Amino acid sequence: AGPDEPTLTALPGWPAGIRRVERLAPDDLPELDDAVRRGLAGPGTTVLVAVAPCVLGAPRAAPLAVHAARCNRCGACLGLGCPAISDAGGDAMVIDPAVCSGCGRCAPICRGRAIGPDLSVVGG
Repeated sequence: AGPDEPTLTALPGWPAGIRRVERLAPDDLPELDDAVRRGLAGPGTTVLVAVAPCVLGAPRAAPLAVHAARCNRCGACLGLGCPAISDAGGDAMVIDPAVCSGCGRCAPICRGRAIGPDLSVVGG
């Protein structure tokens, strides 16, 4: 998102009847919850757009891991579309350390607080 970004409602093919467009940070879970409540409470249609800087060019950090004992398999992390996170069908979601950039975008949306440093690597 930047100053030269077009107004979404002015794009060709944008559906009529959109009441409001809100831009939100994807890692601010309380604000996301509030925005969903506001959108559902009012008449018409609200579009919520999660906007964050791209992590592809950022320096890599230590990969994160899912701590299986805390994972409730809610799937919120899968909604990010991160290629490092998958559902292997076991007791918990899985983060591939070879793919994870360590950006941390997944940790704040994990309702079970199951995503964090890989304890097998950091000695915990």
